[in-house]
Amino acid sequence: MTATAGCVWTATTTNSWLHTSSSGTGSGTVSFTVDANSNTNSRSGNITVGAQLFTINQAGLGCAYALSASSTNVSASAASGSVIVTTSSGCSWTASTTNSWLHTSSNGTGNGTVSYTVDANTGSGRIGTLTVAGQTFTVTQAGATAATPHDLAVLSIKPPKKITLTSKKPSITSSVTVQIQNRGPASEVISNATVLGNAVTLSVESVTNTCSGLTPTLVPPTKFPITLKSKAKLTVAFQVTFSTNCVPDSLASTKTAPHNDYRYIATVYTEPIDGTADSFTADDTCPHGPLGSVPYGTGTTVDKGCGGKNPDGTLGADVLTDVIVK
Repeated sequence: MTATAGCVWTATTTNSWLHTSSSGTGSGTVSFTVDANSNTNSRSGNITVGAQLFTINQAGLGCAYALSASSTNVSASAASGSVIVTTSSGCSWTASTTNSWLHTSSNGTGNGTVSYTVDANTGSGRIGTLTVAGQTFTVTQAGATAATPHDLAVLSIKPPKKITLTSKKPSITSSVTVQIQNRGPASEVISNATVLGNAVTLSVESVTNTCSGLTPTLVPPTKFPITLKSKAKLTVAFQVTFSTNCVPDSLASTKTAPHNDYRYIATVYTEPIDGTADSFTADDTCPHGPLGSVPYGTGTTVDKGCGGKNPDGTLGADVLTDVIVK
């Protein structure tokens, strides 16, 4: 500073972040120091020398932002998560996303947490981003896992072709077997007889509808659980009682005149076993005609049909029993 010789001066300040202890007589130099500004706002201070003011303007600290992580991976299920944002006091931030399946409404000042949610994914894998004060946080979500197909099929029904009743034998109980196959790629576990009875059903109907249908009784295997591996077969036995109480047509069938009395329909279900619907229902019920290429394990096989023979030799006709009364 410049002053007249002999004039005494002292430099002072009322700002705590400014410092000076300069003094002198006549012209001289005023020295000062300035503390670092840890705030984002700029500030001004003064040094007074005699009646003169010397103003010092100090810039605020610039805002810098950092995230605790740059990315995350989540499963196809709905999810939620968070990432920490670090910045200086007074620095504001807002989190946003342009992905419809990502959601956030986080904002704040200074250090904070960005919370977000992720919708369930029913399609293929996808990648989205959150933007927080110019910083990018990437969310990678896995695609939905394809459900394991389940396919049980009825391969055959084998009843007695002929039952003969007489006055001495007015009723006969005979065995009827139903063969099923697991055509799916995964094993099916039948835990008990109740599950088996619900999974494999047999209906015995009157051909002419002049008598009520007969009621088959399941003959459960002696050991459970039964694990039916992919492509494996299982024969399920039923007992059916035929009686003279009602016979739709008591005559015996001939080559030219059929007198069959009862037909059979067998159906297999996957729901009682594992709660999952059968992926391919065309082979669930017998009789059925040839289906051609059908699921088989992880590949395919040719289904030639199930049931009795049609005139052209294909399968799919009724499975019959002729009851004769003598």
